[in-house]
Parts: sequence; C-alpha cells; structure tokens
Amino acid sequence: MKRHSLVFLILTVFVFAFVLVGCGAPAEEPPVDPADSTPTDAQPPADDSWAKIEAKGELKIGLDDNYPPIGFRDAQGELVGCDVDLAKAVCEKLGVTPVFVPVEWDGVLLSLKNGDFDVIWNGLGVTEQRQLEIDYSRVYMTFDNIIITSLDSDIADIDDLAGKVLGSQLGSSADIAVTSHPIVDELKEFRKFGSYAEALLDLQAGRLDAVVTDNANGRYLMEVEGMTDSFKVLDVELIPEPVGVGLRKGEAALQAKINEGLDAVAADGTSLAISEKWFGGEFIK
Repeated sequence: MKRHSLVFLILTVFVFAFVLVGCGAPAEEPPVDPADSTPTDAQPPADDSWAKIEAKGELKIGLDDNYPPIGFRDAQGELVGCDVDLAKAVCEKLGVTPVFVPVEWDGVLLSLKNGDFDVIWNGLGVTEQRQLEIDYSRVYMTFDNIIITSLDSDIADIDDLAGKVLGSQLGSSADIAVTSHPIVDELKEFRKFGSYAEALLDLQAGRLDAVVTDNANGRYLMEVEGMTDSFKVLDVELIPEPVGVGLRKGEAALQAKINEGLDAVAADGTSLAISEKWFGGEFIK
C-alpha cells in the first residue's frame, strides 16, 4: 500500500509540474497577413513625372498672358513672347507638344500644385519664399527689378518713395522685393495689380507715384508701347531676379528633362536667337 501511494504521489507531482510549465509558456503568435503589414523601410513611389508627360505627348504650361515680352497676346490675339518661343523650342527637343494655360498670376503656385498644368514657364523669379513651395529648373536668365516713375517726378531714389503710392503686380518677384525692403513701412500705400501693364496705366493716369517691375517688362512697355515720353527709370538697384521654370516638389525626372532641353537649345544657338529677337542681345543662357 505504501509503495502504491508513493508511486501515485510521484505521478501527481510530475503532472502538476508539467501543467505549470505549460501555463508559463508564451502563447504562439498567429501568422501575420502580409496585406496587413507595414514595412518599416518602405520606398517612396517611383518618380514618373516625365513618363506621364511623354505618354500623353504634351507639356501643359501655366503662364500670365499679359506679361510682355515674356508671354502676351499680339494684335491678332496670338500668344507670343520670349518664354513662349523658348518653351516651344525646348518641347520640340523633348518631342512633346506645348499646351499653354493662361492663369491669374497671384494664384499660379496653387494652380501648379493642384495639377492644373505641369510647369510654370513665364519669367518666374526664383525666390526663397517660392522655393518652400515648388522646385525649379536651372536658371536660364536674370532680371533686375526697376523703379519707374513719371518724367516730372521728384523721386530720384528709393528713399524718396516714403509717403508715396507705389504699385506692382500681385504675387510677382517685384512685389516680394518691395515687401521685403524697409521702405514698405514708409509708403503711403502699396497697391498691387493683376499685371504690370495695369500698374503702369495707373502711373500714367497719375494714380500712382511709381511702379516696381522687372527690367524686361518695364523697358519693353516703355519702348514698344510708346511710354518713354511719360516715364523714366530710376538709377536704383533692387534685388536681382534669377528666372527658372517652376515645377511641383519631387518631380526630379521632369526637372532633369527640362534642364536637358534648356541645355540643348543653348548649345545649338536657338536661345540666343530668341534672346536677340526679344531683347536685342544675349539675355537667355
């Protein structure tokens, strides 16, 4: 009897120990569905920005069509200008058709980001503020911002703008140049227009004391539109304005192709011919 009791006791202890070990073991994890997993080293999506353009065979270009001599309508209503010619030449090199999309300039960056067109190609100044929102091609020309006033004005320097009414184009690099200059706090008023041409008309009518624009636009309007009898350009240096093609952030493939096209038309002399046509000398590089 004692022997049987001892055997029973040993078996009982063994079973009890086995149960304890089993209870302490971690439960087996269920298999993970790959569809539910999120890899920690996920790669960013491939940049197909150029592939999309190439597939549809066209490049949509946003521009202000009232910005001579960069992009504007001639007497027949045709879209012409320096950047219009340059964009056409680059698109020919790249084997795509340019499609121009006129847009209100103060909303041009938003329109680009919304996908209304593929690039901004319209004398777009490269500024730190814009670089926070978009990318650029390489710089292909540089403007100088200038101050234009009436011939009989007593304004001779930028400091003379204190207490005056100044005008420019809303959202332009000239607008940014003025806003970032200390003189902005001393102006009587800073009026912003839909185009530089509108601002110059208000200057001509006496509703403004001066206008800030870029030298390409300002001198073209004065010389070609016959405004030299009314205006003068002050001998004042403002922030130079490098110009590039604007692109959405992250579209490096399209950026590379635009640069390739710009280099190609520079190498074969096309950009020089366009520059001489619109500016009378080498301006595009």
